[in-house]
Amino acid sequence: MKNNDALKKHHFWILFGIVPLFSLIGVQCISSNVGGAISKKEKEIDDAKKKIAQKTNPKPKSLIADADTLIEKVGSKSGDLHKENWERQKDLFTWPNSDLLKEIERKGPKFGEPLPNTRGQFDEFRKADVYEYEFSSIPKNGPPAPGPGTGMADRVAPTQFKGGSWRSVLRHVSEFPQVNITSDQVWLIMEDIWVQRSLLSAIRSVNEEMASFRRAVKNSNGDVVDDPTYDDQGRKVAAGKDQSGKTPPAPAPEKEKLKALFHNRIWAVELEVVPEGDERRLTGTLTNLSERLQLMGTGNMMTLRVWFTNTEQPTLFRFGGEFLPGKGAMKRDKDGRDVPANVLQVDPAAAPLLPRGKQVSEIVRVEQVFDVRTVPIKRIDALVMGKTDSRIGDEKPLVPPAFMKEAPPAEGAPPGGPPGGPPGGPPGGLPTGPPGGKLMGGPGAAGSRPARANRPVADRSRP
Repeated sequence: MKNNDALKKHHFWILFGIVPLFSLIGVQCISSNVGGAISKKEKEIDDAKKKIAQKTNPKPKSLIADADTLIEKVGSKSGDLHKENWERQKDLFTWPNSDLLKEIERKGPKFGEPLPNTRGQFDEFRKADVYEYEFSSIPKNGPPAPGPGTGMADRVAPTQFKGGSWRSVLRHVSEFPQVNITSDQVWLIMEDIWVQRSLLSAIRSVNEEMASFRRAVKNSNGDVVDDPTYDDQGRKVAAGKDQSGKTPPAPAPEKEKLKALFHNRIWAVELEVVPEGDERRLTGTLTNLSERLQLMGTGNMMTLRVWFTNTEQPTLFRFGGEFLPGKGAMKRDKDGRDVPANVLQVDPAAAPLLPRGKQVSEIVRVEQVFDVRTVPIKRIDALVMGKTDSRIGDEKPLVPPAFMKEAPPAEGAPPGGPPGGPPGGPPGGLPTGPPGGKLMGGPGAAGSRPARANRPVADRSRP
């Protein structure tokens, strides 16, 4: 009883000490829980605001549709580029002039596809006037053909080949053994023709560009520059363009028709048609624009083709002389005066007369006739294929094309060679490597063609 009385007596002080303690603990618990909940809610609110901000400028459906169309257009761009490149290159991939082989060309097979040989199409390559005519139409033996040749080697003339013959430079099959030619061999033969023809065409275009002259004028400094009022064909054009975006032709002034200045990188030539009674003479002045001495040509003669219309045959005009010094050189004339040595003028009295009846209304175009002395690219020493591009040559090797499988060999055909061929030859033999090789896979065949992995592969598939 006494203990309870003491507890009752001092309960105030006991509660005064305990209640604040528990109150403080409760406050701490409440602050911690409420603060965490508030932070969580604040984070959720901030995240929601960010999502809403991202959608404050929504894209309309039409814009999304336009984007889809653009993506589809970009995806088809590779096909358009493929088609454009094919259109520019398709003329290179012609087959030899044979009715049977032209049928294959018209069908347009993709590179590596099995080719038909039901009528002996592959044997057409054995004919000299079919396969070798792709390289040169000038016979190897016998009387020469009339006029210039039409083969790929003929068309770069007068550029010469090392050894005096294209056979020592261009890769070709010089002998077809008496074994069946396979479809793969035909494709490789045609690939050599196409690639080498393209490379020789580039050489020919350089020679042609250097031979052509463009209409010119003299500027205020006396330098010979292009005349922008004439196009590459020597036709006068009007200023500006028509509704179709093309530059329309314009009539040439009378004073520019029969007296004209032309130039290229090396020469400037001024030509004039001079009337002489009932006849007309073509006279001119030749100027060496370079700073180097320039040879005139074989026989100490420089020959130009001059067109008076774009439809008729040109007239030949010649300047005589061994060479012409470079720009800045001087010489003494017959009167003892110092005159430019890089200028050669044709004596009007010695100028050639134009044929009677020849239509001469305007000097349209001029072109130089090259010979072995003046042609820019004088000789082709080697034509090397099978090299990778300099950018990726050290990264990955060339790989052969995936030729489609041909029909299985005929029953009873000897193993190890082409169907119908003698045993021991490599299946699907390849044309030989260096120029003038034989076709592999037959008796007496010698040499070998470089592995396909070391040769460039062109994409000849149609779009």
